[in-house]
Amino acid sequence: MQQTRYSADASCKQKRAHLADDRLSALPDVLLHAIMSFLKARQVVQTCVLSTRWRHLWCSVPCLDLDLEEFEDGDMEKSLDYCERQRQVWPNFEDFTDNLLYHKNIDIALLDTFRMCCPSRYYVRDNSDRWIRRGIKHSPSWRVKTLHLSGISLVHHFARHISSGCPFLEDLELKDYIGTLDEITSLSLKKLVIVGSYNFFCNPWTITTPALASLCLSGIDCFGVLNMPALVNASIHLSTYFEEDDDDDDDNDASLVNQVEFLYGLSNVTSLELSDFRSIVVGDRSLKFPSFRNLRTLFLRKCDLSDDFRTLEVILENSLNLERLTLRHCKFSKDSNRGEREAPKSKKTSSLDVQCENLKLTEILYEDDDVRLLVEFLFDISENLPNNTMKITKIEDP
Repeated sequence: MQQTRYSADASCKQKRAHLADDRLSALPDVLLHAIMSFLKARQVVQTCVLSTRWRHLWCSVPCLDLDLEEFEDGDMEKSLDYCERQRQVWPNFEDFTDNLLYHKNIDIALLDTFRMCCPSRYYVRDNSDRWIRRGIKHSPSWRVKTLHLSGISLVHHFARHISSGCPFLEDLELKDYIGTLDEITSLSLKKLVIVGSYNFFCNPWTITTPALASLCLSGIDCFGVLNMPALVNASIHLSTYFEEDDDDDDDNDASLVNQVEFLYGLSNVTSLELSDFRSIVVGDRSLKFPSFRNLRTLFLRKCDLSDDFRTLEVILENSLNLERLTLRHCKFSKDSNRGEREAPKSKKTSSLDVQCENLKLTEILYEDDDVRLLVEFLFDISENLPNNTMKITKIEDP
């Protein structure tokens, strides 16, 4: 009897010593899953060899991060260029992902975060769309809240799958994908980031997201319709392909009208960043501009203000609660040659036109010497900018 008791005590001591040496494994599943969420998918699967405690833990992770670059071999020929290395590792990545998603190794229904990054475009990636459709179609109760996709191929019906198959989706990020979108509709989406290249939106296109609070569109080449009444922060960057056609005035006028109508969808924001936007003034006629009653912070980057700042004047007239204005490398003069710029026209802004009493800081980041024209404009309206401080910095555009 005594010998049995001593054996039991020894066994307990050994167990306690083992747990003391492996405190990580002693944590509950929810904490271990949280730790594994910081790992890429291949690393997550490799945790199965740590101990019996970890053998099947990876099958129920709430976050899956598939990244093609994770499969690059450190011993791979360094003389190969980036695209060639990507092409060589693709078969291993494809086999791994197929095995993970199609053999029911990962419980897709339990995922609340799904990320996939396939950065190279120099090989066929039809499977990437198939993997996404599997997650959406084969898991009717898919509870995914975060979906980040980079460099993958999207079929035309991708947006419809998102609308019908992701009822809990809150964070959608699409970067450098192949394909076009014509509509995104989601009642649950709160954050949307789309970074694309030429022709990544069909024309016309619509985004209807009543709960969306944060929006970033970078590289858009045509204006669409935004239905997002709860929007708070927006960042819109036009594509370098989005250029006016000087030979067709009718098309230019239509493009300006579309630009202003597009801005109506952003009129509820408190923070707004616009890049590469054109003047909204056509001849002596300015277009009806939306009222930004909630706007507190405005950032204009490389926007065209060479219409004697009438576009800037219209913006300020309709942003009465603006507190901070930043102008970075905007176009102030129609003449791009230094030392040969036209002086501003005789039109002087009426102090009654602009009422921005809450404006506290105007930051001007410029590269060319025509900033003096902007300073003169701000001095003309300074009567109604009693709290405004100007900060002027000359910097090179990176």
